[in-house]
Amino acid sequence: MMVACVRCSGCATTMLTYDHAGAAAFLDDVQGHERLYDGMLLCERHASGFVAPVGWTTTDRRARGSRDFDGGGG
Repeated sequence: MMVACVRCSGCATTMLTYDHAGAAAFLDDVQGHERLYDGMLLCERHASGFVAPVGWTTTDRRARGSRDFDGGGG
């Protein structure tokens, strides 16, 4: 079953979720997160371009490689 990205009609590969209190964002593989209320479904292009708000930390927990980085967006 194809699930569409919330930003375009592309195939969603990533689920973006937030911890507002912890100022953190998480990128996970979409597998197992197909319910729309889990977070935002993104295609690879939009997930790769995601920038968290300034002062936030983003953790990329997708299977292709895990990494943490500080938000630099605005």
